[in-house]
Amino acid sequence: MHDNYLLETADRKYILRVYRQAWRTRDDIEFELALLTHLRRKGVPVGYPLEGRDGASVYPLEAPEGQRFVSLFAYAPGVAPG
Repeated sequence: MHDNYLLETADRKYILRVYRQAWRTRDDIEFELALLTHLRRKGVPVGYPLEGRDGASVYPLEAPEGQRFVSLFAYAPGVAPG
C-alpha cells in the first residue's frame, strides 16, 4: 500500500513511510498514528510514529504524482509477515 524505507544510522534504525497519494486524508493518517501511539503506551510492541520538534507525526510531501504524506517510525524488530 505504501512505500516504506529502512533508514539506518550508526546506532539506530527507523522506518520512513510514504503514504500512497490520495489514499487517505491527513486526518485518517493522524488517527492511525494516534492508535499506534496508544497501543505502545499499553505495552504492545508496535512500530510507533516519532514526533518532530513541532509535535507533528505526519508531514506533507510534494511528489510528481501529487501530495503524499510521510511519517517516521521507530524500528520494530522482528520478521515481516509473508
